Amino acid sequence: MTWNDPKQVQTESSTPRPAGAARRWSIIFGIIIVFCVAYAVFEGIHSRVQAKVELHQVAVNSAIPFVNVVYPKGGAAEAEEIELPGNTQAFTDTPIFWPPEPRMTPSIGATSV
Repeated sequence: MTWNDPKQVQTESSTPRPAGAARRWSIIFGIIIVFCVAYAVFEGIHSRVQAKVELHQVAVNSAIPFVNVVYPKGGAAEAEEIELPGNTQAFTDTPIFWPPEPRMTPSIGATSV
């Protein structure tokens, strides 16, 4: 018996094979996955570009120096004395002797006789 034999009865069912439908769904599912990955990559790149633009704008705004100029006042302001809190005082009173007595120190490496 061969397939070419007309007397042979075909035992396979006449229902359509599900391979075509499964292939179609796998292609659709693959396309959806590719679009999701492409969208995630696009959003990641877009957020980085947007952050870079915002950082550049902040840097441009921060580059402008803000300086408050204060001019000195003449007259009575020069005569005022500034009093600071606290005082300066020695912890212990120690006498200072001057001139100090000369000391004889041997040289390093010298031998005594």
